Amino acid sequence: MDGYQSLLADPEVDAVYIPLPNHLHKEWVLRALDMGKHVLCEKPLTCNAEEARELMAKASQSNRIVAEGLHLQYLPFVAKARAIVQSGELGKMEHLEAHLMIPWAPMAKDDFRLDPARGGGAGIDVGCYGVNMLRRIAGEEPTVVAARCGLARPQVDRWMKAKLEFAGGATGFLGCGFRGFYLPRFDIVIRFTNGSVRRTRAGLEVKGLNARVEQLDRISTLEVQLREFAHAVLGRKTRLPPLLDSVQNMTVIDAMYAAAGLKRRGDA
Repeated sequence: MDGYQSLLADPEVDAVYIPLPNHLHKEWVLRALDMGKHVLCEKPLTCNAEEARELMAKASQSNRIVAEGLHLQYLPFVAKARAIVQSGELGKMEHLEAHLMIPWAPMAKDDFRLDPARGGGAGIDVGCYGVNMLRRIAGEEPTVVAARCGLARPQVDRWMKAKLEFAGGATGFLGCGFRGFYLPRFDIVIRFTNGSVRRTRAGLEVKGLNARVEQLDRISTLEVQLREFAHAVLGRKTRLPPLLDSVQNMTVIDAMYAAAGLKRRGDA
């Protein structure tokens, strides 16, 4: 820890990346801001929305950039899907769902991802990407209607499924997991009054009057994220979302855990 503090005290360092376990994010983002540094923090930004609001307030007071490392939001299909929703070419969006399922992987008994007090659980660790994508594509904030999960140990979800509703009337669904005996799955499905959109290996499959498969560029989302963060730090035009976006993302995740009957992450 002394090494971290020494790094923050270095006047030659303008910005830092924080990849620590989830429960340490808030502490070290605050420390970095106190030392005048800009911060790119690994997802999830914090263990819950209350902590995220605290960081947003501190970042504003410090006049420094704080960004959450949700790099999958820069995947080309997210922007293309959002454009189709906005265009209205397939009519009104009726249903939107995201699936991020990672098969069983070995973890040490003391892995922070298996500790709710340290921000563990599939809903926050994997689900934060899915919530972000759903919100970004819909362009609306969802309400969590119901949620259920399977447990790896008490209070630790190894998978979670949540039903959502958007302000415009569309329904939503999020399926995420990282400790299950299932095939890997990572896709987005959108149903409209006059067609549908789905992410496939071939590209973004659009079914409707103008049926097609939109090709998706191969990019490094981590590289894009770093570039957008640098642009924000330098005061240039950037696609980096405001920190309020992270607060809103965590608000949905908190609601998912409450609906599933589990404690908020970060609470012992």
